[in-house]
Amino acid sequence: MHASTLVLALLLTPPAAAPAADEHHHGVDEVTGPALTFDESVGATADTPRVRGLDEAAQHKRELDQSIPRVTTGPQLQVMPGARVHPSEVTGFEIQITATQAWSLDGYGRKRIEAAKSETEVLEVEARAQALEQRLAAAHAWIQLHAAQLELELAMSELASMQELVATMVRAREANVVTRADVAHSQVLEAQTEARVNDLQGVVHDLGLVLARETGSDASRPLETRGDYPNIALPSEDELRRRFAELDSLPAVAKQRLLARSERARAAEAKAANATTLNAGFSVQREATSDVVLFGVLGANVSVGAGARANGQATAAARRAEAEGEAIALELQATLTTAMHELHHTQGQLEILGEHSLPAHAALVASHEQALAMGEGTQAELLRARAEHSAISREYVAAQAEWVWARVEVWLYYEAFVAEQGSDGGSR
Repeated sequence: MHASTLVLALLLTPPAAAPAADEHHHGVDEVTGPALTFDESVGATADTPRVRGLDEAAQHKRELDQSIPRVTTGPQLQVMPGARVHPSEVTGFEIQITATQAWSLDGYGRKRIEAAKSETEVLEVEARAQALEQRLAAAHAWIQLHAAQLELELAMSELASMQELVATMVRAREANVVTRADVAHSQVLEAQTEARVNDLQGVVHDLGLVLARETGSDASRPLETRGDYPNIALPSEDELRRRFAELDSLPAVAKQRLLARSERARAAEAKAANATTLNAGFSVQREATSDVVLFGVLGANVSVGAGARANGQATAAARRAEAEGEAIALELQATLTTAMHELHHTQGQLEILGEHSLPAHAALVASHEQALAMGEGTQAELLRARAEHSAISREYVAAQAEWVWARVEVWLYYEAFVAEQGSDGGSR
């Protein structure tokens, strides 16, 4: 048998099974958390501390708002017992009882309720904004972790092949059919692959902790993914662009608009709280002679510059909230424009790798194997072709993750637009 044919036969011997994932540890042994599907990860965000806390706070405050009375002060009762001491012929016990009720001439009770309602609306939209951010974060973490797990599987399979290759090359060297350089080259590739496996194990570990954090799980145990990437069905590009044009309806922007309105409502409340109030009532007086006298009571507390300071603070805070809303809208516009671009860019990159690069590199490996079998190639050329094919496979895994994330990001934003524009929270 020709030497190159012998080496090729050894190279094509089925490799040993890839090491199990738990045979390679990043640091000390750890207990991992459960493996989640994409839908489970996104669904779990509703129970994360921030989302749950804001939801409960908004719900509790809305219930308490119902108990705010329109009357801001209760009736006042004044009792003045006494005695007439002069002149002596009409001395005796006397008493005067006065009851009055005050009310604001500026509608303090109504404006207090309106201010409380506006504060609750801010909480509610903040809860929706946080829920969207949490879903985006959890979805991204799941996709990144899933891609890292796929890349780790590729690397571990490649490592098993490299380990078998090194053993084959050592045997071939003992048979004097390859050079020491061929053996050393294969050992270098094995070491590089082993380092990549170790690095990817660290990446999987850290991304597992990120997914645990974003889904509200135990952040001391890294999670894993299971199942396939989500199959996202997006509407037409025209529909996406039409929805995305209504930036003001997104919770992050709507929050700032409602916050500005809330600040102005608080200023109106503060002004009304210190506005002129009218007091009206009656007074009953029983004199020592047993005479009873009735009086009508009418008074007013006249305000001077009511709420001027609070109005200045609220005006500044409202304008600041509006400016922040404008800045957030610009950021989201850039984010959504980039996301729409990434839909096409990542799909094009994935098609190039899957339809051209991967088949071309597979064909290159096959051609080098055939050349080696015919005694026309070298081990170095075949190993280099295999290394390039492995690198392209990793690029494909990364490109696939980027393509999936581009679609998921657009989908989550689109769902948020639909939900907001179809509810009272999306109205202006």
